[in-house]
Amino acid sequence: MVYVSACLLSKRLHDRGRSGWWAAPIIVAVIAVWPRPEGLFDFLFPLLLFWAVVELGVMSGEQGTNRFGPNPTQATVAAA
Repeated sequence: MVYVSACLLSKRLHDRGRSGWWAAPIIVAVIAVWPRPEGLFDFLFPLLLFWAVVELGVMSGEQGTNRFGPNPTQATVAAA
């Protein structure tokens, strides 16, 4: 499940124009706060997860092509 999560997060992060390596701290934060936050990072990990939900769940992808390729939601016309 961690591998699949990393792949899906990386794909969405690329859609937002960010590096796929940002998936690592997001997955670490999910593991750290499951089933409930304890310890020093009680405040920091939920903030990271909140950022991830807003960044990846609410905001749309970049318009047009970014360094990771074309926008997957825009239709492309095949050359005849």
